[in-house]
Amino acid sequence: MRPNPNRGAWPRWVLLVPLLVLGVASARSLGPAMPACLFHQHTALLCPGCGSTRAAVALSEGRIIEAGRNNLLFVSGFIFGGLWILLAAMREKFPKVRFLQFFRIRLSFLWVILGLLLSFGILRNFPGFEILRPR
Repeated sequence: MRPNPNRGAWPRWVLLVPLLVLGVASARSLGPAMPACLFHQHTALLCPGCGSTRAAVALSEGRIIEAGRNNLLFVSGFIFGGLWILLAAMREKFPKVRFLQFFRIRLSFLWVILGLLLSFGILRNFPGFEILRPR
């Protein structure tokens, strides 16, 4: 078996982190140009993304608590997802570090994310879960 010539190199997908940060940083200028949520307009229900633009604008201005009040899933996904991508990239760059072996992109994570999106979208429309609704 031949050794992998890219072993120890930074993976290309690590560029997702600066792109995510750039996207949130540009939310303030792009926010007014964003269309209204079609799902909310037609059903009067909140989708999992409702409040994400306001959350991104608040994040870009450093108001993390206000961003979390607008869309907790977006903010936690942005923070933990970005951190996970960085640690997974470090795992590729430094394959012998045992601590980093846990951090890799797995297909099962996509199912977990899909389950979180669905449950968040359902729960935020029920009475008693007003904390999940955008302000």
